[in-house]
Amino acid sequence: MNKKISLIVTFLSILPLTGMMSSCSTSPTSISREIGSVQPIVLESKNSKISDELSRTPQSMAQRKYFDWPIDEARLTRAYSADPVKHPKRRLKKRSHWGIDLASNKGTPIYSSHQGTVVYSGRDFKGYGKMLLVEGENGWATIYAHLDKILVKEGQKLRQGDLLGLMGKTGRVTGVHLHFEIRQNKDAYDPLLFLPNGEKIASKLSAKN
Repeated sequence: MNKKISLIVTFLSILPLTGMMSSCSTSPTSISREIGSVQPIVLESKNSKISDELSRTPQSMAQRKYFDWPIDEARLTRAYSADPVKHPKRRLKKRSHWGIDLASNKGTPIYSSHQGTVVYSGRDFKGYGKMLLVEGENGWATIYAHLDKILVKEGQKLRQGDLLGLMGKTGRVTGVHLHFEIRQNKDAYDPLLFLPNGEKIASKLSAKN
């Protein structure tokens, strides 16, 4: 089995765990590349949930700042949650949310969070709509879902910051947003713990809840 097929099969094997993708706006938090790049990630936290996630997050990868925000400016409308939670807008059973939702206007540019290769482009995965899977080094990959338009092709080499597509509302959604995930093989991690200044945002969100 070649590398591309292996990665897609690995992703397919964890899809039943992810459930349907959908947006919410119960406590939107504004983020931007400018805000995110002011200070480095803080790798210590007194918040128990953040500490638990930090303990399972590869610190060397987080400290490298390998990943950047995939959008210039947006509202963080739904955070990562490994624990199953009720959807605030739909009467659905509790599900985990293995990424973050970043909302802005339809057609907002979406950029590659890291250097890598487009290994999947399409809309074959239920709920994700038009989706891209970009593979980086050592099994690390990012997922960009609900796109309105995809502007890259499978096999295309990318640099960090290259334009991938445009924000939309394809798939199972309640509004325009980008669903963004960071994974290494089958393991999903809270993207905020890898993005510039993201851990501080995660701490503030946990303090609200």
